[in-house]
Amino acid sequence: MSWGLNCLHGGALTSLRPVAPEAGKFGDGWIYKPALGRVGEGISIREALTQKEYRQIQRNVRWHPKDWIVQKRFESKPVSGDEGEHFHLCVGVFTVDGKAAGFYGRISPFTPHRCQGKGYSPYWWRRRINPMNDNYNTYRIWAPDNALWTQWAKPVLFARTLQQVPEKLVLPAVKWAPYGDGRTALFVDLPGKRGVLEGLALAQMGYRPVPLYNGVYGADKWSMAVDVTSVAETLYQGADYLSCLHIRPDAPPAFLLDAARMKGTARQPGRYDNRWCVFPQDAPSADFLKAQGIESIYVRTKEIQNDLAHILLRYQKKGIRIYQVRDNGVPKKLTVVRPSHFKSFLYRFCTLLGLTRNAAGGFGGMVPEATQSSGTRYYGIG
Repeated sequence: MSWGLNCLHGGALTSLRPVAPEAGKFGDGWIYKPALGRVGEGISIREALTQKEYRQIQRNVRWHPKDWIVQKRFESKPVSGDEGEHFHLCVGVFTVDGKAAGFYGRISPFTPHRCQGKGYSPYWWRRRINPMNDNYNTYRIWAPDNALWTQWAKPVLFARTLQQVPEKLVLPAVKWAPYGDGRTALFVDLPGKRGVLEGLALAQMGYRPVPLYNGVYGADKWSMAVDVTSVAETLYQGADYLSCLHIRPDAPPAFLLDAARMKGTARQPGRYDNRWCVFPQDAPSADFLKAQGIESIYVRTKEIQNDLAHILLRYQKKGIRIYQVRDNGVPKKLTVVRPSHFKSFLYRFCTLLGLTRNAAGGFGGMVPEATQSSGTRYYGIG
């Protein structure tokens, strides 16, 4: 008697079949499952296992091949619900002696095989990082070594350990962005944690969220010119969610910015001035984007800020199409207005002159209280 299980996941039909005698010789493009397993137990997903667990599964496959089945890995593409939500579908058909004997179906907001239940595979809970206590590993989830766009990710907000547990993540429904086809890059320039949440939602669609946040923490949220607390908390909490998604190393980027980065009170004495901006070198060049196949850029923002305009106009002049997406969710082709001091050395000089730098050269420093000297009132430069 022969048996089998055909699965339809997000438009990809795959077959599960008994392991052949040459078991254990399959590469990373394949996974092993116990023939009588359930709910993801014992599946050889390397990213969800320790090295010891992974080697043990490989030994069991070699020693008892008849107890295992093999399946080719694939990328699941989500489908959209009525409200714009994204779900991954799985429909399995059981066969006995080549005849259909039943079927099952399941649906999840998470990528199949990588996450179960609350978003973690059964093995992941044993080794998953607690992002509230591990700065470096949390940063590495957002900026993995093998990802193409990691070189532009900013580690600033991962330098400080957070103590409190943030609120539950509620991701928005994203309808404005095309699925990550490799031809479109995104800039998400929204205030506070909204940009992070939208970046996580875009990760479900095949994009690599890249944090460009470059504002430093102050002593507390009340002293900071720009409160970065909600952004940092959501980055830390979102790392757990992000680690459950299988994103290709060359997935198209979604660069995340805080639209409030320059909105804080300017150089008020006694305040921690952590306002910041992006310069052209903080983003990939137009030539690099085009070399990766990027043809268009969607900018999710209410208004194009001056610092971002310096970057986008460079892209536009190289033939990359620019679209702006406001809160109505409708992409509109944009002609970038030439910003002041475009491609001039004065631009960087004038911009930095109005911001506070610290000893390390980054953005952020305490604005000194006013002092009195010879009848002249002045402020120190941070």
